[in-house]
Amino acid sequence: SWGKGKQNGPASNRNAGEIHVVVRDTENLEKIKLFKESTIPEDRAYAIVRDSKNFPKTSKWMSKRHFLQGAISHALCQINADWNKNFVLFRFKNIKICVERPIKESQKLLEIVEQAFGVESRFQLSYLKTGFTDKKFPYLSLINMETVKEIAKYTNTLMAPERYRANLWITNVPPFSELQWIGKILTIGNLNFEVCEAITRCSATDITWKNQIETDFVMRMKKYLDSDLCGLYLRAVNSGKLNAGDSVSICDP
Repeated sequence: SWGKGKQNGPASNRNAGEIHVVVRDTENLEKIKLFKESTIPEDRAYAIVRDSKNFPKTSKWMSKRHFLQGAISHALCQINADWNKNFVLFRFKNIKICVERPIKESQKLLEIVEQAFGVESRFQLSYLKTGFTDKKFPYLSLINMETVKEIAKYTNTLMAPERYRANLWITNVPPFSELQWIGKILTIGNLNFEVCEAITRCSATDITWKNQIETDFVMRMKKYLDSDLCGLYLRAVNSGKLNAGDSVSICDP
């Protein structure tokens, strides 16, 4: 159960597993450079404004309520995206639009969004270098793959780690033990992170990123695990490089 899992946390300075680096939700990387007090470069740098007429004119962080979200606007989930380091290919039904990275041709992208929603001249592409993260501070997010497996088992739902939209995945750590790390320092390779808080899950996790929507996912978490927590928010204490397979350790600050 959730409570039993929480009792299996690693002791201070103990090796806590290995890291698997994930960026921009589902793009796997073998290595990446991170900067102090920043999220992963390009992560959530773009968002589509729901109503351009009433959107505040600002270049600062805005909450996600201003933007299209797959959990609320399921039409958005019908748009598929494939990418490499130079281009992004967006597809909706028989429509295909290819744009260069970084995305500058906003009108081409908005055209396919308008097709999915069946409306015109309503949306606007917004860009923020520090990212439209869930929290105002540009945290990184981390999930424990063993916890993800346990949640899928107890809720009888699809095993889909992508649903959590985490930047970093760790393995070989007892399920739920990461919830004991809050307030501690997590070291991955030569990078240190302050573990700031657990992530409370919302209806965005209903979207599996595997062409499936499980609309009662969070309710199942609360019912069978008595919690809606999965993952941690991290603050990068220093700059450096992350590599897939880096060792992970946890210690007191």
